[in-house]
Amino acid sequence: MGFFGLDNETLSLFTLGNILVPESITILEYQWLLQQNELPKEIIPGRTIVLGTELAEQIVIELLLKKGFMHILLSKKEDLIREINLAIQLLTNPKEVFKNPANLFFSNKNSKNFKYEFSNSKDKSKILTSLDHYLNGIPKSNSIRAPIIIQANELIMNATFSAPTDQKGEHFHQLTDRTSEVELGYEKRACLFAAFNEKQILLGCEDAFGSLEIPKFLEQVQKNYSKGVSNSINFGAGGAGIGSYMIFQSSKTFCLLVEPGIKTIFCSLLPLGLSLKAVDSKPRNIHLLLKS
Repeated sequence: MGFFGLDNETLSLFTLGNILVPESITILEYQWLLQQNELPKEIIPGRTIVLGTELAEQIVIELLLKKGFMHILLSKKEDLIREINLAIQLLTNPKEVFKNPANLFFSNKNSKNFKYEFSNSKDKSKILTSLDHYLNGIPKSNSIRAPIIIQANELIMNATFSAPTDQKGEHFHQLTDRTSEVELGYEKRACLFAAFNEKQILLGCEDAFGSLEIPKFLEQVQKNYSKGVSNSINFGAGGAGIGSYMIFQSSKTFCLLVEPGIKTIFCSLLPLGLSLKAVDSKPRNIHLLLKS
């Protein structure tokens, strides 16, 4: 498919990072995209990686929701090399990604990973306590511990209340009070996982329903950005309706992988060794994958 609109500095990263781009994948620059009245026929949004800098969140959501792109990368230099390689892996080897998502980010088998399987909403406090203990052993993680625990809380709530569906695909716990006890059953248990290396920490959660609809997730995130969090809170039955936004907003690399009817996987990457302010200022990267 090729490259469209990339400057020489960006192109040099492909040599520097030894990045091999399959012919079926297109990489283009956002400013080039703006100048096109319509996309060339050879560009398939679902197999295209969009590069940009300092894009507003609303623009990013529009590219994902309305244009059908699945990979929006806003990082620079070495971080961009990592993100492009990640997108290529997601596009070329989805089967392996769904089998073991943690390996997609960290292939070091000697790393000390965190994994907690659960099937009951009442397990949440035990899971968060266990995760907090795990974070104690990660160097330079103090500044991002709070965002990680907040993310984990939302991921657990999503897996136990939002994800479960019946055989017809109808959600049956979505409007349940979040203080109620929900039992998933052993065969439908979810899993919260984490891993780290010297530069980053990964937090993820996998459920066994695959019921999340990516457009609806993006619409909920977009609603929070356009109306503000306080104006988007649901005060009726079910959850507050801001969990999707909180997970998305607090991620620097955000991955959402859905195999319909089988599993949904959220993954979030945050850098280690930076102040929370510095982490907040880093550009975001988004990867979406819908397995057919």
